[in-house]
Amino acid sequence: MKIKKRMVISNVEIFMQIEKKIQEHLRVIVCGSVDDGKSTLIGRLLYDANKIHKDQLKTLQEESKKTNKQNKLDFSLLVDGLYAEREQGITIDVAYRYFSTNKNKIIIADSPGHEQYTRNMATGASTASVGIILVDSQKGILKQTKRHCFILSILGVKNLLLIVNKMDLINYEEKTYNEIKNVFNKFTKSLNFKNITSIPISALDGDNVFKKSMQTRWYKGPTLINYLDNNFEETQTFKTLRLPIQYVIRNKKNLRSYAGTIASGKLSIKQKVKVLPSGFEARINKIFESDKEINQAYKMQAITFTLDDHIDLSRGDFIVDTNNPCDLSDQFRVDLIWMDVNHFLPGRTYIIKMECRTLKAKIFIKYKYDIENFKKNMSKILKLNDIASCDMIFETKIVYENYEVNKTLGSFIVIDPDSNATCGAGRINFALRRS
Repeated sequence: MKIKKRMVISNVEIFMQIEKKIQEHLRVIVCGSVDDGKSTLIGRLLYDANKIHKDQLKTLQEESKKTNKQNKLDFSLLVDGLYAEREQGITIDVAYRYFSTNKNKIIIADSPGHEQYTRNMATGASTASVGIILVDSQKGILKQTKRHCFILSILGVKNLLLIVNKMDLINYEEKTYNEIKNVFNKFTKSLNFKNITSIPISALDGDNVFKKSMQTRWYKGPTLINYLDNNFEETQTFKTLRLPIQYVIRNKKNLRSYAGTIASGKLSIKQKVKVLPSGFEARINKIFESDKEINQAYKMQAITFTLDDHIDLSRGDFIVDTNNPCDLSDQFRVDLIWMDVNHFLPGRTYIIKMECRTLKAKIFIKYKYDIENFKKNMSKILKLNDIASCDMIFETKIVYENYEVNKTLGSFIVIDPDSNATCGAGRINFALRRS
C-alpha cells in the first residue's frame, strides 16, 4: 500500500507565491509629445490583442468615419474617453487599459503630451516598470520628449523603449529612423536607465506592433508585443518590514488596535518590532484581515493588529523590523518637479504629504535642470514643469528611506498651504548630515 507524502509548503514559498500574485502585472507607461500617436498605439494593441468587444468595435467604426477621411479605424477613440479629449484630439488625463498576452498581464497607461498636463504624466510614471517614449518620425526628438525621459529617470523607471512612430509617412526610411535613434541614445546616456531599446512602427497600420512588418526588412529587433512579453520584471522578495500606521482603533472593551497597509516585508504574530520615531519595542499580539484572524501578513495587505504592550502609537508612526530599522533625519537633498502655474517661492514653508504623514518643511533650490541638455543651472525660482535639485528642511526628524531603496518612504508631494492645491512632487535622494 502506497502512502501519499504530505506536501509541506514553507513560509518562504507561501510568501513568494503571494508576492508573485501581487506583482503579476507588468506596468507600462506610454509617453511623448503632442500628436505622437500614444493613444493610437494603445488602441492598436487592444485591437490586435482581440480585447475589443463587438459593440465597441461597431461604435469605433462609426466614430472613425466622423473623425478621418482615410477609411481607417481611429484607434485613439478606444483610449480617449473624456469628451474634451475626443473633441480636441488630445489626451488630458492618464488613461489605464488592461490586457494580457501569452506571458504577461499588462497595465498600460496613456499619458498626456501637453506641457500643462505633465503632472498627470508624472503620476502615471510613479508606478511603472517600463517606460515607452513615442516619437513622431517627421518631428524627431522634441523638448517634451526629453522632459518625459528625465521624469522617468527620476522616478526610477529602469527599462526604456523608444518607439519611432508614423514610419508610413516617411516611406519606412531606415536613415531617418537611425538618426532619431542616435540622437535619443546620445541624450539619454547621462540618465539612469538600465536598458534602452528602439522599434520603428506605424501604430495606425500595425507595423511591428504585433507582427513583423514587411516594410522594414532592415529592422532585425523585436516587435512591440515581443518586447513586452520578455520584460516581466521580477520584484525582490523579503524586503524589510515597513508598516505605516493609518488609524488607531478603540473597540467597546477599550482595547486598542492599529490599522495600516504593509509597504514592504512581512508581519507575523509574536514578531518583535520597533515603533518609529519613538524607538519603543514590542511584540505583535494578533493580526486581522477584515474580521479574520491570521498568523502572517505580507506586502500590500491591509491589516489591523494589536501589540502585547501599551505603547503610544498614532497616525504617521511606523512599525519596522527591530534588526533593520529606518533612519531619522530632518534635512534632505531631493529632486522636485514643480507642477503649479504659481512660481515656487524659496524658503517658504510648504505642506509635505508623505504616505500617512502631513508635515511642514522649507525648501531651498540648489540648482535647476536644463531640459535641453540636463545641465545644472543656478536659479531662484521654479516655473510650471521645471525640475530642480533642492534642500528640504523639516521642523522635526522624520522616518525616511532613499527613493531608490523604498519608493513609499522616499517620495512626497508638496501642497500650497494657502490654496491646499498640489503644487509639486519629488523624491528623497539622501539625508543631509549636520557638521
